[in-house]
Amino acid sequence: MKDCNVSSFGELLQALRLQRNINQRHLAIKLDVHRNTISKWERGICLPESKTVVLELARQLQLDTYDTQRLLEASLTAFSPRWHMPFPRNPFFSGRDTLLHYLHEALGRQRTSAQCQCYALTGLGGIGKTQVATSMPIGMPTTMLLLCGWQQKPERASSRVS
Repeated sequence: MKDCNVSSFGELLQALRLQRNINQRHLAIKLDVHRNTISKWERGICLPESKTVVLELARQLQLDTYDTQRLLEASLTAFSPRWHMPFPRNPFFSGRDTLLHYLHEALGRQRTSAQCQCYALTGLGGIGKTQVATSMPIGMPTTMLLLCGWQQKPERASSRVS
């Protein structure tokens, strides 16, 4: 499928599935997921939970190396249309699973509006704050409101006296 021009994970998955004449129900049975899950992936409502699921998708669709790579890259770099992040997600970012799990748990709890919580990621430049923020939407319920903002730290006034 080297000549097909698709712009999202869902469009690519649908094109590959239809090219092989496999319906959503049949693919869902092979993957042991609900039929609606395949539909949600193709419509861009959510993405597969892990790289393993994407690789299993590729195996069930009997994709060659090129199409498997395209599907994997699309899944790692795509967001649901409900998310807009000013920075691209780094598909090779790793090592923050504990922090991401904590934030998912903390932000995923049901609360009343009076109990909403704010979290701030702070620290030195280059430690991965932006990558944590861009990784947060992956696996989050689409009903959850997640707002991310970036604020430049003001320059410190010089304490030197002339």
